[in-house]
Amino acid sequence: MYVIYTQVDAKTGVPASQTLMRNGPKMPEGITFSFALESQYPLKNDQHPVFYGTTDRDDLPEWVDIITQEQFEADRDAEMQARYDKLLAQKIEQAAAERWRVETAGITLDNGAFVNTAEKDQNRISNAYSSLKNGLVDQIDFKGANGWAVMTLVELEPIAKAVAQHVSTYCFGAERDVTDQLNSMDYTALQTADVQQLFEDAYQARKELDNA
Repeated sequence: MYVIYTQVDAKTGVPASQTLMRNGPKMPEGITFSFALESQYPLKNDQHPVFYGTTDRDDLPEWVDIITQEQFEADRDAEMQARYDKLLAQKIEQAAAERWRVETAGITLDNGAFVNTAEKDQNRISNAYSSLKNGLVDQIDFKGANGWAVMTLVELEPIAKAVAQHVSTYCFGAERDVTDQLNSMDYTALQTADVQQLFEDAYQARKELDNA
């Protein structure tokens, strides 16, 4: 028989669906475990673990649900899909977090100068470049990571371009590439996917292609 069940109190034998496991949990005897609804983990305080299995027992308690093989297989397939969807969402979220970390960590220009790329720095550089480009001012007092400098459009343009490339082409481009890779993976591959390394590789690939 195919059954749905939960853990029981190690001493009282009362199921987790009815009481807290004050003496610790254990599996009910005579039921062979097949899979659990792990996609629901971590459980909330008012939830209990749900297991699927098989048994030949003819004295099952009423809190154990007997199901058909068809339902067992359908629920198993649904659980495997739920696990995949949950893991994929977590990995994609990691890719976004890695993009943000790299995006805002700053860049080093070809001349060795370091440029801050936190969101506020991106906005300031963009606004300053726009003001110079549109002729609103002839020069600006630019405060960078290495201190103050007076800059014209000619001097600020390579900095603005480098920041724009870093953010839009390399960082967001790499995040998109990694997301595509993750979406193409099966569950086993997702489990071992190193998102940080995937992002680093994608970022460098974008940069090399842009500089080719």
